[in-house]
Amino acid sequence: MTLVPKSYQEQALEALHAFLQRTGEVGAATAYGEVLEAWGRKVEHYIEVPGFPGLPYVCLRIPTGGGKTLLAAHAIGLITDTLLRSDTSLTLWLAPTSQIVDQTLTALRDRHHPLRLSLEEKLGGRPVEVLDVGEALSLSRGMVTSGSVVIVSTLQALRVGDTKGRKVYESNGTLQHHFTGLDPADRARLEHTPSGTLLYSLANVIKLHRPIVIMDEAHNARTPLSFETLTRFDPSMVLELTATPNLEHKPAQNLFASNVLYSVSAYQLKAEGMIKLPLLLTTHADRLEVIGQAIARRDALEATARKEQSITGEAIRPIVLYQAQSDLADDPLRLTPQRLKTTLMNDFQVPEREIAIATGDLNELQGVDLNAPDCPIRHIITVQALREGWDCPFAYVLCSVGNAASETAVEQLVGRVLRLPRAKFKNLADLNHSYAYVTSPAFAPVMETLQKGLKANGFEADTRGLILDSSLFPDSTNRPSQPTPLYRTPTVVVTTPPNLAALPEPLRHRFEYDEQRQEVRFTGAQMTEEDRDALRTMLPPEQQATADRVFESFRAAPSERGAPFAVPRLTVRRGAERLPFERSLYLDGPWPLSTYDARLSEADFSLNAAAGIATQLDVTEAGKLEAQFVSRVEQQLLRLVDRQDWTPAKLAVWLDKNIPHPDVTPREASVFLLRAVEELLADRRVDVNTLAREKYRLREALARRIEGHRQAAKHRGFEALLGAELVVDDTPDFAFRFGPDYPFTWAYEGTYRFQKHYYPVVGELKSEGEEYGCATFIDTLPEVKYWVRNLERQPRTSFWLPTSTDRFYPDFVALLHADEKRGVPERILVVEYKGGDRITNDDSKEKRRIGEMWAARSGGQALFALVGKDEVGRLSQLIRQQLGH
Repeated sequence: MTLVPKSYQEQALEALHAFLQRTGEVGAATAYGEVLEAWGRKVEHYIEVPGFPGLPYVCLRIPTGGGKTLLAAHAIGLITDTLLRSDTSLTLWLAPTSQIVDQTLTALRDRHHPLRLSLEEKLGGRPVEVLDVGEALSLSRGMVTSGSVVIVSTLQALRVGDTKGRKVYESNGTLQHHFTGLDPADRARLEHTPSGTLLYSLANVIKLHRPIVIMDEAHNARTPLSFETLTRFDPSMVLELTATPNLEHKPAQNLFASNVLYSVSAYQLKAEGMIKLPLLLTTHADRLEVIGQAIARRDALEATARKEQSITGEAIRPIVLYQAQSDLADDPLRLTPQRLKTTLMNDFQVPEREIAIATGDLNELQGVDLNAPDCPIRHIITVQALREGWDCPFAYVLCSVGNAASETAVEQLVGRVLRLPRAKFKNLADLNHSYAYVTSPAFAPVMETLQKGLKANGFEADTRGLILDSSLFPDSTNRPSQPTPLYRTPTVVVTTPPNLAALPEPLRHRFEYDEQRQEVRFTGAQMTEEDRDALRTMLPPEQQATADRVFESFRAAPSERGAPFAVPRLTVRRGAERLPFERSLYLDGPWPLSTYDARLSEADFSLNAAAGIATQLDVTEAGKLEAQFVSRVEQQLLRLVDRQDWTPAKLAVWLDKNIPHPDVTPREASVFLLRAVEELLADRRVDVNTLAREKYRLREALARRIEGHRQAAKHRGFEALLGAELVVDDTPDFAFRFGPDYPFTWAYEGTYRFQKHYYPVVGELKSEGEEYGCATFIDTLPEVKYWVRNLERQPRTSFWLPTSTDRFYPDFVALLHADEKRGVPERILVVEYKGGDRITNDDSKEKRRIGEMWAARSGGQALFALVGKDEVGRLSQLIRQQLGH
């Protein structure tokens, strides 16, 4: 059975979904803290944006290449359904530039494009209109009440201090019909002229429908004027999408931090096959040499791409992006775009048809589809024009002919070569990396510049190890398959300055000397024996032993050396077949939902919406505001929707369509849902239209009831499987293997240096608290060969065991040394840590039960321990007991 991992997009949307669900109950301030705590992050408070009391205003941090627009398309349907509780919505999609607006409009209007397909799917297949601002000036009332509308614009087109002369804010007779028959409360909150006349403006139409605001590249829109502009549209929610959110909160200086709900790391993107990393860097002082190397790399990549195409059928045409020098008067030596083009043609025989210049003055890419099979362009020359919004997955090589240490526009351009074509790993390793060739006499400054470039594209502290010295990997056979993170640079304080010039060229730029601190620093991604020997030569005799200690601390991790780490998995025998013990086996086919109780109690579902909210008003003052905000938005939108006459059967059909139940037949679901509606009508003595007005709350109550019945049925199936023939299997068909990918979202950064972790970095471990104490204890156990901090919610890259309702991911998995004297082979130790009173709750009891069963059926291959704060020391006893000590 193939396990499909949850993508980071699904995880980000789950976090947003949980946030929106909680917002409607107790408020964003409380929900935000709970959601982030669940994701292993610490948050002090929810930051309200000026002018938006109670508004859910949150951010998803997605680095370059992570698919921000795809997440936005998914999120519109999620927000419409979960927050607005409506069948329709109006979205104001704001992009930073007209170029990105055009790209977004083109994608969303193409009915075969993934963005459009995602948008329609998440909106339930109902009509969707995508408009620019000019087209929206003729927006019909029927269009916005019977379907969903997305208006795409730049914020600059709306962001003005004075609205006079802007068509968006001017009265427009074409839009007058939107404002007939309005409820007085809705009319009162719209903009009027100084004399009190209602403005029939597009801004008022948008404001009337409480728009969802999608803020693309949101770091460009955190100014007081931007906030003031958004208040004119009275949004129901603002979702920011950016690689570099503002994290500095100083209101007195007009700096407001974003509420980052979910943050994606480079390692998640790499594991998803979305970006080309690591980036292999080459530097040379001669710019013609740099150009020649870049061209040679591109030509080699194209030859590799042809081999790839023969395997998969996918066509790739690798492209070089050249960062030329800006034109300065009276300086004929500068390689400006035109001079660089001439150099390519005359000195390197590149055909003119394969070259395009894209600068502010000349854009030869206008109207060119770089992805078209017949497009000849293989070389693109720019200065700094190709920044945000320019995306071409065929761009593999970045070549800078200026001095990168001073011409820092390369920081922005580095993100243009990161996207992996079709967001899918290639069979041939060279096509999974990006390449940079930079004119510079020194390696270290260029490395620093490119690291800044990755940070500018949202990779934050992940940059060390994402850029590697290409001279260390002359061919793809020994090239690392993933970024090699290293968060602390090895340093040695020396008594005399070292002679770096005496080192051979491949090693020379892997070390640097800080004269002020009198420190030698190793700057490579991982230390080799050759590096250790070089360090020895630079140290006086009395310090040479230091080189050995540094080497032991910074040598390649077991995963980098390709050390095996396989964990046996639990399987079940069914007849002659053996299968992984997986949730899909709990329910053997559709289950009879119609035989379960469909009645909802008052506690399950109350028709008194105000009472439902009042029960939550004592949570916090912020919660009170948020609950009122969400309720107010729902009521305002409900007044705008055309009424329809409902019947019990119609309502049951709507519920059936809007409650996912792939494991229940349509007939079973229809019988159950119709009975639930009819029983409510009889018990509450209301008409069906009254019940239908609360259909979203009713849907949620019935979805919870169905899920409860489902879990009961699964639990019975789970117990039945536990009574079957279970086998713990370490054969290739069934064993789980820790591989090269370790997609952590954030890294341990404490002072203790772990010596035995399987990966170079320990992911998602706080440098304080009880789990940290357990990790350090495991790291010091002499029986442990290496171990891993097991990441949650990563079924492809983390070890898990089944429970009756889900999977659970033990906190630590360790490989124990073999004991040859006693004939004991290598074994696996799995540790689940529980703090406080959680060690005795029902969840822990179930985990202990299945873990101990897994160990017992392993035939001595595996040990399992669920421990609390005072039981960590029991791990030594458990190991030694099995050894017979």
